[in-house]
Amino acid sequence: MKSNSQSIEIYIPEDSSKSLNSKFDLENKLVNNKDLEYAFAENKKSLNELLCVSLGYDAVDLPWNQLRAMQFELERCFFDLNKKHTLVCCDPVMMQVTHRGAYLWGQDSIKFSTEDVIAIIAQINEKLMDEGEFFYLLNNKQWLYVNKKSIELNQASFENEIGRDQFAFSYQGKESRFWNRLATEIQMLVKQMIDYQGLTNVGEESLVNVHFWGDTNNQLNSDIKIKQSSGITIFSNNDLIKTFADKVNVECEKLISINELVELRNKTNIVIHFSNDGGWLGNIMDEISSLTFNNKNRLKVLKLILQDKTIEIKPKRSFFQRLFN
Repeated sequence: MKSNSQSIEIYIPEDSSKSLNSKFDLENKLVNNKDLEYAFAENKKSLNELLCVSLGYDAVDLPWNQLRAMQFELERCFFDLNKKHTLVCCDPVMMQVTHRGAYLWGQDSIKFSTEDVIAIIAQINEKLMDEGEFFYLLNNKQWLYVNKKSIELNQASFENEIGRDQFAFSYQGKESRFWNRLATEIQMLVKQMIDYQGLTNVGEESLVNVHFWGDTNNQLNSDIKIKQSSGITIFSNNDLIKTFADKVNVECEKLISINELVELRNKTNIVIHFSNDGGWLGNIMDEISSLTFNNKNRLKVLKLILQDKTIEIKPKRSFFQRLFN
């Protein structure tokens, strides 16, 4: 490939432009850097859909419920994979309850310890699950509901509900009563554990709810295919992304520094960052300010895709660089 055709796309699903500016003062760094050109654009599609487009995956989101199930190698637990089962993501979310409504504020303010969450999952399985139903713990804020029976759900992630009043929220579809009931039962169980069993308390006017989501058409044996014809490499420390990449035969590597990415000769490098990636995001924010022309390789464009905006950044070229390159 030509060295000047490289692009790097960095997806940051857990941050908006406002939160990134608050953490890293990004816009001021760009404004004050005379070696860079940049542009902001509102996202016309969700970040998840934009990622799917770049990966060549024909959907509005990745099959997260299937990917979570694959982490637990659940295909070993089912004798007949051709029979449809239920695999549904379940995430704890914080609600703020006032006289005006019950508003969903995401997961940032949930402070449960690992011991707390293990206790919650254990009691859900003991008290609420019938035969053939199971809850699995991927991490403190990502759970999985499994049922050997088929119970339909096609629900977007809780991210689509952040800031909205949940008094009017209801799961849709012919199985809506099942999901509404189970979410309410878990909410009540968690509140009892907080009140009477020493579980980490939450703030005043707050309660912990759960949000079920995913497309139950995604089964353990469902194909995952992409239409990406050009070469891409994915960089992420997230196990679910690694599972997806392995399934579609795309190279996936651990996150490295932005300067090392500039030297790579892949046509497109897709970086997917999550909060559990440690200090990598902070390093990227610092190194963006020193991004300049490189004699060996030319970074054509760097894209930061946030929850609300896409920021395009590239080195500013002199008149002679534009003339001869």
